[in-house]
Amino acid sequence: MNLFSAFAKLMLKTKLILGFGFVLVLAAAIAWTAHRGLDEQSATTRQMYDKDLMGISYLRQLNRDNNLMARTVNRLVLAVNANDAEAVAKAEATIADTKKVLMANLEKTKPTIIRAELKAKLETVPKMYDDYFAAADKIVATAKGPDGVAQAYKIIASKEYQGTINTLIGTIKEISDVKSKGAETNMEAADARSDDLDRLIQIMFGGMAALALLTIYMVNKSINTPLADLNRALTDLAASKLDTTVHNTDYPNEIGEMARAVAKLQLALQEADRLAKADQANNKLAQETTRQIGEIISAAAGGDFTAAVKLEGKEGFFLDIASQVNKLIETSRHAFKAISSNAGSLSLAAEELSAVSIQMSSNAEETT
Repeated sequence: MNLFSAFAKLMLKTKLILGFGFVLVLAAAIAWTAHRGLDEQSATTRQMYDKDLMGISYLRQLNRDNNLMARTVNRLVLAVNANDAEAVAKAEATIADTKKVLMANLEKTKPTIIRAELKAKLETVPKMYDDYFAAADKIVATAKGPDGVAQAYKIIASKEYQGTINTLIGTIKEISDVKSKGAETNMEAADARSDDLDRLIQIMFGGMAALALLTIYMVNKSINTPLADLNRALTDLAASKLDTTVHNTDYPNEIGEMARAVAKLQLALQEADRLAKADQANNKLAQETTRQIGEIISAAAGGDFTAAVKLEGKEGFFLDIASQVNKLIETSRHAFKAISSNAGSLSLAAEELSAVSIQMSSNAEETT
């Protein structure tokens, strides 16, 4: 969750760079692994070709040429027996060419032998060829001598000659069979490495796909969720729910900038609402104060100076004017009390003056 929160606070371009950067790195890793695997397969194939296939081919060619040389020696004896000089010359040329080919293929075979035990066996082959070539030359020379054909056949049928050929062919065949088995083992190992490489590439590809999906999910969620919060906040503000919570104002990215702008809008709307409510309260207070003052003045006009404007809940201008009205009523009440008191004194003096006047009139009449 902390990882997602940290990712969500990144700039959009940073998210995309990181996400696709990871994907590219993994894709490069897959490409490098595949390239390295192909190089290894190519090297293995080249080694199998150079060491195994060509070595086996050379060894089998050696035995084919060994058999060819043995058959050619037999044909030469038959040609000598038939007095076919042309066939004898042709057989001799074939024997000479075959010797050269055998020696050339033997040299080509040596680099293809890697195992120490096979190298040891191959090192005995040149001596076998020396013995084989010497026996073949002896048969050719014997066939050309007096009663040579019969003697030549005795050499060919001899246990020594047949043993020389069989030992040579058997040794080469044994080396070839071991190399064939080794080639089969190497092929199985190459197939196993190929399967391992294929599984590794599949795993890495699956990881890349999972990482790509995770990147898409995280980028999508890190954008859609905050945008949904902003949409809810704006909807609440439009519905006059000014106490709604604006999330993600701490994000240092584009989402954070929008969230902070919405928060500023919320503060502005709250201040406007406060002022509007204050105006409404003031208007209501003004109307109430005006009504109370009107009632007090009406009562005063009717001679009732005992009422007063209530000061509770008033402040500022309305408190001042209510206080002034109360003060005016109080002053008027004292004034009327004073006037009423003076009016009583004047009435008493008038009565006394009237009595004196009547007395004086009575006295005047009596005097008359």
